[in-house]
Amino acid sequence: MTLDGSNALLRALAAELREEIREEERNLLRAARKMQARARQLVPVDDGELRDAIDLTEGRLGRKGYYVEVGVRSSTTGVDHALPVEYGKRDRPPKPFMRGAYQEAARDLS
Repeated sequence: MTLDGSNALLRALAAELREEIREEERNLLRAARKMQARARQLVPVDDGELRDAIDLTEGRLGRKGYYVEVGVRSSTTGVDHALPVEYGKRDRPPKPFMRGAYQEAARDLS
């Protein structure tokens, strides 16, 4: 037994779902860009190397869905400096530039 128009309805629902997914992907990328910009504002700057190493990898489709990455590029010496700045050291208090930026971006998504 089939209903007249059921295929058209399924196609319309699938198209609507695809558009909603694309919109969520755009929202996620927008939040990631804000996080990157905010982390670059928050990071302490001596010579700018760490700030310039804060990078964004645009949308990818993985096993668990669409994702973006914001972090410090590992191909630079900035990554060696990032953890002591973010979490502090015995003689230096933490300056959480990535965590602060993440918390602001997470509020934008909720």
